[in-house]
Amino acid sequence: MPGTAIRRSSSTMPRGARAAFRSRRMCRTRFVQPRFVVNFRTGATGCSIPTNCVAEIADTGLQQGQGMHGGFGRGDTLNFTAAIGPDFRAGFVDPAPVSNADIGRTMMHLLHLEVPTNGRLMGRVFAEAMPGGEMPRFANHVRVSKSAGGLRTMLRFQTVGRMRYVDAAGFPGRTVGLIVQQNRSGR
Repeated sequence: MPGTAIRRSSSTMPRGARAAFRSRRMCRTRFVQPRFVVNFRTGATGCSIPTNCVAEIADTGLQQGQGMHGGFGRGDTLNFTAAIGPDFRAGFVDPAPVSNADIGRTMMHLLHLEVPTNGRLMGRVFAEAMPGGEMPRFANHVRVSKSAGGLRTMLRFQTVGRMRYVDAAGFPGRTVGLIVQQNRSGR
């Protein structure tokens, strides 16, 4: 029947099919790092804050304003987070990186909820924004690939402890947030 999903229990399958079913099911839950990542070209459209007015060039039929999942340009990765209330410092501007995953972990902390960690993408409590909270140590990093036909892929990210926060990735000069770096000879 069209549109009907049939779920078959592995216990009613023949022995060989059960092994294949378990094998496929286990493969779907395993985290695999990609061999390559596609990033769309981005450019600032001319406003005073380039990350607030980014145009993304992509091979899609979507019209302007119809939305995208984004890319790795700084206009897509920059995260504005604001918090107000007695649990947060008034007027505090956090220089440390913060992600959406950190918001959930911080809310659980404030509500005194213990949630077990399931994997590595759990976020951190941004305690530095709370009264008496200490500023965490964080560092900026840049990785640049070897040249492939004159192009180099660049990755800018920050770390707080073991947490990694991507700032921008792609080709310098073709991705907002990545600046073309000249070598020592000025080229």
